[in-house]
Amino acid sequence: MIKRTKLLTVASTTIALLVAVSSNAQDHAVSSQVTETSEGSQIAESQPGFSPVPSENQVIANADGVAIDGFDPVAYFDEGQAVKGVEIHSCEYLNRTWHFSSAENRDKFLSNPEKFSPQYGGFCAHSLGRNKLIASNPQAFSIRDDKLYLYANKGLASKDAKRDDIKFKFNKTERDNNWFTYQSDF
Repeated sequence: MIKRTKLLTVASTTIALLVAVSSNAQDHAVSSQVTETSEGSQIAESQPGFSPVPSENQVIANADGVAIDGFDPVAYFDEGQAVKGVEIHSCEYLNRTWHFSSAENRDKFLSNPEKFSPQYGGFCAHSLGRNKLIASNPQAFSIRDDKLYLYANKGLASKDAKRDDIKFKFNKTERDNNWFTYQSDF
């Protein structure tokens, strides 16, 4: 295994990532680690394996390691709004603590975390389409094709929500490609 540290600038903040890469191109393994930004946010590699599928390798979190600033990822789907979770209803997933507004929502999440986890590790989906990795505001979101997308602000979320299916799918392809590039840089 080769270990290296990669510096990445996200929204004017430098993040150091430690990556372990196998010499076998078929078997990339990413180590689990946490690094704190100057703004108190953390980003971590989560689980072994390399995949172009968004959200598998990084999840943005606050200084306490809480994903999406403690908002309940299930509530976006069930209530159509951003609802702050509570610590008593929490679980660990992808080396992060996830908060929920109820034990029922926590159990739903645990039964299918990939369905409820935000795309692109919770980074701003709109900015990623422009090849920029920017932290999101969990109160700025949209659900499209049964997937949760977070944005830097509500204006960007509204703009993406209004796109027709063809334009959205084209932009999603761009986002997926850019996300894949960011993942391969780690």
